[in-house]
Amino acid sequence: MRDGVGPAAAAINSISLFLLILTLLSYPLTGHGFLSFVLFWFGMGGETNLGAWWSGMLFLLAAVLALECAAGASRSAEEKRGWGLLAAAFVLLSFDEIASLHEFLSTYSDLFLVPVGVLGFALVACGLVSLYRARVPVGALIFAFGLLATVPAQEFLQHAREWNNAWLYGVRAFVEEGTEVAAALLLIAATSANLFRARADRIVTFDGLVRFGPPLLWCAAAAVPLAAALLYFAVFRGPANWLGAAVFLLCALVAVGRAPWLRPAGYVLASIGANAVPVVWSPQLLGVEVNLRALCFGLLLAAAPWVLSAGKSWRRRIGWLVLAATTIVAAFTFPAPQLGWSMLPPVIALLCFYREVAAARKAATVRVPLAPPSLIAAEREAAGHP
Repeated sequence: MRDGVGPAAAAINSISLFLLILTLLSYPLTGHGFLSFVLFWFGMGGETNLGAWWSGMLFLLAAVLALECAAGASRSAEEKRGWGLLAAAFVLLSFDEIASLHEFLSTYSDLFLVPVGVLGFALVACGLVSLYRARVPVGALIFAFGLLATVPAQEFLQHAREWNNAWLYGVRAFVEEGTEVAAALLLIAATSANLFRARADRIVTFDGLVRFGPPLLWCAAAAVPLAAALLYFAVFRGPANWLGAAVFLLCALVAVGRAPWLRPAGYVLASIGANAVPVVWSPQLLGVEVNLRALCFGLLLAAAPWVLSAGKSWRRRIGWLVLAATTIVAAFTFPAPQLGWSMLPPVIALLCFYREVAAARKAATVRVPLAPPSLIAAEREAAGHP
């Protein structure tokens, strides 16, 4: 795991900087046709695009790393509690970044932001106090949360004045989004630094996800009808988008280190599609209206027999092909039903997460001795082995 940390960190930092530069350029280059579309789709200033997905998944990655720290057997109960609380806080940050929770609540009343803020502050404060009591360095974590605390002031400045200069507004967006990204990267660095104090010979790379896989699966399954209700009654698509993107990323992390690279890469593409391909995109293709998100997932499902079920019998692969064909046909036949195409990614992600966690837990169980070391040693001695 440690061998790939340096290149992975460099890649994450480079991609973050690249997306921030595109964010800066997207505003002064508005009105340049396809170029403007590409810049805003990659930039972090919009919603349901690649930039928003990247920013939200950085916080989710920090949450997973914090969960790994909480799963460490050598850590005290106080430290585990602290990392668990911070993991919950990072999930809340990820959800807000992709689902635009505070923007949605503020359309009704700013008073609705108070309980969310109190919850986030309580999780962070209690988590930091627990880590401090466990003698875990918290300086980097406090600095990261301090950066995040400046974001509301920056958003207030955004709405408090008129920005007639597009370059100046681009710089403002660069600073605001850069502050959030810098905080997320600091949180990732702090959690991973504490994680690598543990043993490096773990069976599964992200063993915390595997250990807590069943309760996470139940929580995600319970969130599906809630996300559907919010979409249907309040036209709030954010929860469904986040749920699909988040669970697919968890699938990718579980698959890292125990499957060919193509499988986690496929999960990452599905995670992007669950948020960055808006469900409202229904362009004309060959003269027929098609739901682009449904088409994208139909194509991903068509690749599943070779990516998710490689080496399996065709009896086990045929189900993916049937689901892929049905999805592609329905994308052309029913391009409009946003509820169905919004909930398709979370449902498929739950199925994949169940498969990945079950396979990882089975592989880990096979490698664990079925008898205690003392009994094994006694049996070896009785058999005449040293």
